[in-house]
Amino acid sequence: MGFAITAFSLPLFLYAQTVRGLSPTQAALLLTPMAVLSGVLAPLAGKLAQRGNPKYMAAAGFAALSVSLFWLGSILTPDTPYWQLMLPIALMGLANSCIWSPVSLTATRNLAPAVAGAGSGVYNTTRQFGAVIGSSAIAAIMQSRLTAQLGAGAAGEQSSGGPCPSRWPPATPPRWDSPCTCPRLSS
Repeated sequence: MGFAITAFSLPLFLYAQTVRGLSPTQAALLLTPMAVLSGVLAPLAGKLAQRGNPKYMAAAGFAALSVSLFWLGSILTPDTPYWQLMLPIALMGLANSCIWSPVSLTATRNLAPAVAGAGSGVYNTTRQFGAVIGSSAIAAIMQSRLTAQLGAGAAGEQSSGGPCPSRWPPATPPRWDSPCTCPRLSS
């Protein structure tokens, strides 16, 4: 779950800013329907998850998440109306509310009270690890596609600027009042 949510947001923000010309704040506001629906529906989803087997609600949430991601990916063009972007993003908010509570409940509800805290910690660590892997994976995929489509310079493998030292730190340290000419170290 953390993998998917983190991996989808970076390309969406890049699309919103580079293709649509939105500011970073405007790009972030595209996710407002997801945040609002998830926040409003989460308490209801939590109550419903406790009444029955939460795995069914989680399965429905993951199905809705899959549909929303494929839907969003299929309509991202430079001239897609904003209201059409809001529909799959809103569905993603519904999916989030149907996933987080049931999955958390499933991970911790049958644990003995003595180990419930440790179980919750393992669940949250796993979720955060998935988010880190998701953001890293999408960045690596995007970089490889940019390199394949636009050449080595597009993905940052080549850079204009001064020469980089063959080893760092250099044998002779640079003067502190001179500008750094190594693009990898000055950014």
